[in-house]
Amino acid sequence: MKKLIAWLILLFIPLASVAETADVYRSGDPTVSKIAITVDDCRNMTVFEGMLNLFKEEGIHATFFVVGNALQEKDRALWQRAVAEGHEIGNHTFGHADLSRTTRRTILSQLHRTEAALDLVLGYHYQMRVMRPPYGHIAVRGTLGPVLDAGYSHVILWSVSQTDPEIALKKIKNGSICLYHTNTKDLRCLKELIPRLKAEGYEMVTVSELFGFEPPGPIAPTPDPPDPASSLPTATPEAAKP
Repeated sequence: MKKLIAWLILLFIPLASVAETADVYRSGDPTVSKIAITVDDCRNMTVFEGMLNLFKEEGIHATFFVVGNALQEKDRALWQRAVAEGHEIGNHTFGHADLSRTTRRTILSQLHRTEAALDLVLGYHYQMRVMRPPYGHIAVRGTLGPVLDAGYSHVILWSVSQTDPEIALKKIKNGSICLYHTNTKDLRCLKELIPRLKAEGYEMVTVSELFGFEPPGPIAPTPDPPDPASSLPTATPEAAKP
């Protein structure tokens, strides 16, 4: 009897802990005509810049899920531009690791190393709030707990992954999360797809805007406040007496 009780305790402890894990999102509200364009990896910075140009021309915001080992200081201006223009940056691990096949320690390391790499490139702290597991692989019991411990309560998957604009247009619906990469064919697809989506009445927003999450927090350094003494009028010395 004691052994049976012990086994029951072991059985239900993991189930209780699962309730305190990150939430997984595959699509948004089907009654609202908003969708999210997301871009993974971000290794090809020529295409990345082309996407920034396209999104600026079309007046839309996107979410970039970057792998940490693709972040380089020589690309600082482009990443600073992405943040300044209202795009969101999410965590896609440091080395595109399959989180369903690794340890808790590795999951934490993969996520935190990407955060550190992004801060180094931007030159200031950026509070990432969303993450996407590579390959979309999630082992609920083994992965979501460490992801939450790393500071991510929102795990973002996708509902549409299609680089043919005609097929994509048929698949996309209210609340869709669309997956792309920094590949030439993806940029070519988006150049044709985005104007057509806008014509159909879709608003393209970041993942956090789609779900109403707390937005990411770029914490840019602020200049030192002026010295109060420097704003005081300078005393004019009394004229020398003859």
